[in-house]
Order: sequence, then structure tokens, then C-alpha cells
Amino acid sequence: MTQAMPPDREPILDPWVEPPPHAAVEVTAHAAPAEDRRLLAFFDTLEQDSLKHLEDAARQIIGLVTALLTLAAGLLALGGEPVAPLLATWPVLAAGGATLLLLLIALIASLDVVLPAAYRYRTASLPDRRAAYEQMLARKANGLRAAVFFFGAAMLGLAALIGLLLWARVG
Repeated sequence: MTQAMPPDREPILDPWVEPPPHAAVEVTAHAAPAEDRRLLAFFDTLEQDSLKHLEDAARQIIGLVTALLTLAAGLLALGGEPVAPLLATWPVLAAGGATLLLLLIALIASLDVVLPAAYRYRTASLPDRRAAYEQMLARKANGLRAAVFFFGAAMLGLAALIGLLLWARVG
């Protein structure tokens, strides 16, 4: 059996309980030295301009590739003329075909850097914006790296083609 507690013995609850006092923390701040401020400003500028520089480099590769592909199209336009036996050898055809293919791949990789892409982030979230920026930077840097690689490989192919033609002329 349970006994009821008499009314004079019920606990009294105070509706407001004060929080414990917080310890005050004093922080003293000093201005950064001029050299540190210049370094911070340099990195701020570097971060702001990095995407623009990547896109400018990709546009430069696009211009070079377009010029070389125009030259190749001009050479193909002369295809109605009889081809010298020297140009019909398989090493010359292979080097020329590989060079054109590598130039087209470099052009596609460069266009990937320049063309816009969708990046999703919450506008009020600084970490989301930072992650989106890092994603943009990585995408553009990787695209430019691929474009430079394939453009360099195409230039090696072009050098091989010129070397084959000169070798055949001399030999």
C-alpha cells in the first residue's frame, strides 16, 4: 500500500533556476605585422585569380589547337592532288593521324576547362562555398593538365612527322 504525502511535505519547485556563472575569457588581439598582411593579401589575390588563369591557359591551348587543325584541314584540302609516295608510307600516315587525334583530344580537354558546370552549395554556408571552390579548382586544373599533356603529345607527334619527312628526303 502506498501512502499519500501530506500537502505540507510536497517539494517546492522554483520555476526559474539561474544558470551557473560563466567565466569571462579575455582575448587580446594585435594587428598582424606588415609582412604577414602582405602575404595574406598575396594569397587572397592568388585564390581569386586562380580560376581565371586556368581558363586563360585553356583558351590559349584552344587557339593553338584551332590553328593547327586549320593547317591540317588545309593540307587535307590539297588531297585532290596526287600524293608523293613519301607521304603515303605507313609511318607518315600513322604519325599524322596520331597527331590529329591528340590535337582533338587536347581541344576537348581545353573546352572542358572553359565551359561552365553546375556546382551546388548553400549560399549561406561558407564551408559549402569553400568545397564548391575546391571542386571548381580541381576540375579546371585536371582539365588543363590533360589538355597540356595531349597538346604536348601532339607536338611530339608533329615533330616525329617532320622528322620522318626530313629523313625520307635525305635518305
